[in-house]
Amino acid sequence: MSKTDEIIAAGGIPVEGRIVFDDVILRREGEEFLLGKKSDGNFVVIPIIAGEFMEILATGATVGGASEMLYERGYQDEIDADQFLGRLNDLGMLRDIITDREEKYPPTSFFAGNQAVSGSLFFNKFSFIAIFVIFIASITVVLFNQKLWPSYSFYFWGQNLAVVLLVNSAIMIGIGLVHELFHIEAARSLGVPARFSLGTRLTNLVFQTEAYSLWAVESKYRYRVFFAGVIWDSMVFSAMVFTATFSQLGPVFQGIARATMLSILMSWMLQAQFFMRTDLYFTVANALGCKNLFGDSMEYLKSRFRPLVARMNRTGTEFQHSSPLASLPLRERKIVKVYSWFALAGSVIFVSLFLYFGVQITVGLLVRSFLTMMNGISGGNLLTLLNGLVVLSVIVVIECMTVGVFIRNRRKRRSSPVTGTQA
Repeated sequence: MSKTDEIIAAGGIPVEGRIVFDDVILRREGEEFLLGKKSDGNFVVIPIIAGEFMEILATGATVGGASEMLYERGYQDEIDADQFLGRLNDLGMLRDIITDREEKYPPTSFFAGNQAVSGSLFFNKFSFIAIFVIFIASITVVLFNQKLWPSYSFYFWGQNLAVVLLVNSAIMIGIGLVHELFHIEAARSLGVPARFSLGTRLTNLVFQTEAYSLWAVESKYRYRVFFAGVIWDSMVFSAMVFTATFSQLGPVFQGIARATMLSILMSWMLQAQFFMRTDLYFTVANALGCKNLFGDSMEYLKSRFRPLVARMNRTGTEFQHSSPLASLPLRERKIVKVYSWFALAGSVIFVSLFLYFGVQITVGLLVRSFLTMMNGISGGNLLTLLNGLVVLSVIVVIECMTVGVFIRNRRKRRSSPVTGTQA
């Protein structure tokens, strides 16, 4: 049992006690405070009186002194210090309780991120302007050159399907990895820990960056992280446009450039589907001031459909019609309700299109690659055999990884739900 546990168990925290916090993020947002731990990024919303109580304690004030200061600030209701601080101790947020008046109080501060907007090669005003101007120039080139207008044929720049598939996959994996590295670098430039992981968006396997403590940074600075990946994509897209238009590298390299352009455009279409947790979703949620828009929307939908499912199963279970959004401000509650139905409709449409088109395409590729392998075996053609084998292997690996990552992340979310950011 730790020292803090012993003091609390012995009869509560003495009024002359001074609190030393550990690994705590505390930030005021509007008329409430966000409280969490830097190590895991999860946060809860606490009343403004509790947040100011913690801020006063962090200056070295005693528990009794902090309560008196709250009263002087106009708070008529007293905070239950023992219960509140006991709960913080259970969450591992108290490092020490100093009861000796002569003991020196260590300096304590709450993590709030690095608010500087300079000091990075790509994340400053001049870089943004330069990249934007170059991107607009590339879009202008595309608009006035019909050969660069997007077409599915861009993907098939070579005769050998296996080579085309391998090269295109390698290029997009590389672009996707650097896309996430830009997210990570942007987060770390704000003092926020971030790491790379694999995830799924409905039926898609995706790279993602986990920056769960990003909420600790002031809202306007979070956009740097949200837009970082698109900045990289825009630079690559512009470079490929100019390569396909003005270079003398030959038809193969120009074909690869056009295929890369098409792949980036398709990735932007996926990012635009903000009924999933995409870069655009986090941008919109941040602009609307919603702390957990997707999670709250899913809880709201569950509450709406749970009675219907019970009636269909004839369980006879009675449900209390208490809304999971009751603790949210009225404005945020309205936004969550609208978004929840939009997310449901978007997800149903997306999954329906996948079942109708995606499954047919995947099965068709599997059948064709298998038949190609059989033709190679029966005809004694090694190149044909390898062609079919490569296509089959790529498809199987991607589908198996998608299923595996989905199951792993689902188990992880059940064991430790997260309310932070995945860009």
